[in-house]
Amino acid sequence: MATYTKNINLLKPAEQEKYDVNLRNNNWDKIDKAIGDTSDAIKAHKNANPIDHPDGSVTTPKLRDKNVTTEKLADKSVTAAKLADDINMKLDNSYVKKAGDTMTGDLNIATSATIKFQRKAGGGYHTISDGGTDGGATNLDLGNIQYTQEANLCCYNRPGWYGKNKQRTFQPFLTIPDISVTYGNIRHGGTLPIPDGFREDECTWLLSVDQSNVDSIFYDVNESGSSNMVNIQCWREGRKVHVGTLYKGFDGFARTFRDQSILYNKNGNNTYFVEGTANYICIAVKRG
Repeated sequence: MATYTKNINLLKPAEQEKYDVNLRNNNWDKIDKAIGDTSDAIKAHKNANPIDHPDGSVTTPKLRDKNVTTEKLADKSVTAAKLADDINMKLDNSYVKKAGDTMTGDLNIATSATIKFQRKAGGGYHTISDGGTDGGATNLDLGNIQYTQEANLCCYNRPGWYGKNKQRTFQPFLTIPDISVTYGNIRHGGTLPIPDGFREDECTWLLSVDQSNVDSIFYDVNESGSSNMVNIQCWREGRKVHVGTLYKGFDGFARTFRDQSILYNKNGNNTYFVEGTANYICIAVKRG
């Protein structure tokens, strides 16, 4: 009994059967058609652009470009290890790790967000946050009113600040030893002292009259009309103190009561300066 081939259905007569010309020609027609169909399919693949490949499989240009060659595969181009490396690199370059990472750009935090540091003891968090609106602007809050007992600024040089009038001029912080307040009493003509460890340009002196007539000079009033003038004076010229009373027009001055030793200059409206003493306060502040 005749049978047929699997792929193109060629007739295979049995040994005892007659195999005439028509059957043979029919088989050749099937063979010719199969070869023609295969040739057309190969031409479609050969002439197609790699992107427009009929079934998206590998083309000669792709092989020539070594996109999926053994060398590429050996280089982990499309292996699980290569994919893992690519993903890890993407994560490393795009995201910050939870620990041990370094940022190379600015960190922007939303206005409602807070940076929180868990306390080592006692529970709660220290925080850094926007303190809210203050006169059209906002303040930076360091620390938490519920959990931050102290906030310490640590540095081995003198700490400071800048930003006054939105300028970058550095202003050092002051400590207790950087400020000195001294006081005392000084006579006319005396020189104000400078506290130890400070310069003159770091000192500010405040003066007030203690005694306007420290030597108890007596004066004789000129009784002829408006002839007497008294001017109590107190100032400093640099560190030199001027304090006392300037008299004009008086008949005379004496060091003791009813003394006849007259102390005045008759040629200057009987002008005489009586020395005094002043109390002073010196406020000294380090400038750097």
